[in-house]
Amino acid sequence: MKRSLTVRITLLCIAFYLYILGLLQMFPLWISVPILFAAATYLFRPINKKQRFKGYRSR
Repeated sequence: MKRSLTVRITLLCIAFYLYILGLLQMFPLWISVPILFAAATYLFRPINKKQRFKGYRSR
């Protein structure tokens, strides 16, 4: 679990670095923005999974 979180944070940092390079016009911004969005989504995906009560099953 910790390794997965470390990988996700590393990917987010790399994507943010590419975004900063895009703002400095050293990397295409139209490529860096979707990469940053995908990395943020990938990082926060486990937080969005909720344990939901699906009700009692009738037999």
